[in-house]
Parts: sequence; C-alpha cells; structure tokens
Amino acid sequence: METNEANEIVSKLPPPIFIKTRVQNYRQFCEKIKDIIELTDDFTCKSSTESIKINTTSSNAYRSSIKYLKDAKAEFFTYQLKENKPYRIVIRNLHPNTSPDYIKEELEKEGFQARNVTNALHRVSKIKLSLFFVDLEPALHNKNIFELKTICYTKVKIEAPRINKLTPQCLTCQNYGHTRTYCNNHPRCIRCGENHRTDICTKSRDLCKMCVM
Repeated sequence: METNEANEIVSKLPPPIFIKTRVQNYRQFCEKIKDIIELTDDFTCKSSTESIKINTTSSNAYRSSIKYLKDAKAEFFTYQLKENKPYRIVIRNLHPNTSPDYIKEELEKEGFQARNVTNALHRVSKIKLSLFFVDLEPALHNKNIFELKTICYTKVKIEAPRINKLTPQCLTCQNYGHTRTYCNNHPRCIRCGENHRTDICTKSRDLCKMCVM
C-alpha cells in the first residue's frame, strides 16, 4: 500500500527543468527560486558541468519557475506537465472527409472532450486517409472510449497510437531528448549553422544539412 502511494506521488510531480545558462551566483539563484514559489512548495537542484536540473514539488512552483526563467531570458528546456497532457487515440474507418468539428461534437455527446482532431494523410501522396488522431482532454474515464463502436453513423475501431521509440530531436536547438514546444534554448539552423530557426533561413534549401551538435 505504501509503495503504491509513493508511486502515485512521484507520478504527480512536475517534470524537471534543465537550465543551460551558466549561473554566476548559485546561492542567489536558489534564493530567487525559493522567493517566487509558494511557502508550502519546495525544489531541489542537481548540477553537472553543462546544466542545472531543477525538480519542483508542485505544478504552481513549476509554472512560477518557468515564468522566472523566461523573464530572465535563460536557456532551458523541460517537458509537458502530465496534468496538461492530452489522451491520444486513433479512430479508424471514418470517411476521410468527415469534419473534425463533427467528430468533436459526436464525442462530446458520448462524454468525451476532444482538444484536437487531425485527419491522417498518406505519407507520399498526401491523400486523406480514413484515420483520425484525436487528443482528448485529461479525464479519468478516457479509457472507456475504447468501448465505443459507432460514431458519426460509422462503425469504427478505436485504438491506442503506436509508441514512437525514436528519441525526439528539438527543431529549435537541434539537441535530442526534448521537443521545441518546451524548449527555451537559443535556436540553431541546420541549413547554415547560424543562430536562427531553420524555417526562417534565407539560404538555399539545396544546401546539405549541417551538423550543429
């Protein structure tokens, strides 16, 4: 029983924050973090030669720390709060031209709140497929959606998405292990190697991709 409770507490902790910016005064830095979080919250740090890892004890402390680091223009990356993470499913056999809004409305009638609905496209031809990715708002009953057999007057098959085992690469800083959504590091262009995003680079797209690691 105690082990289960401990695992539940750990699973609810916010994700770590990895700070790349060099901290000149470590004591002052820690005191500043302590000042901006609530009295009931706490945090711990773990340092390496390249970064400082911060673990906070609550979502509020996590958000306050993120705001402080952004205001200070610090370089860092983190991950999505589990409480904000959508529950993704795959719906098969729906007509490719089914409106995402229509799917949202029908799911809502069944008690499920959809955040995003995306029609999958063929990898080469880009033709719409009879497959939709749906992100549900976090809810305890989301697993019940796999019992749903009909939606939009269509017999459907609802599945969990395939797990991507590849290590993600950030499209902002080009480092591995996180995504650009939660990255506040300086951008690196893989086309020319300069400090800007690749999608705004004015150099020719025919240039070979550079190693910016």
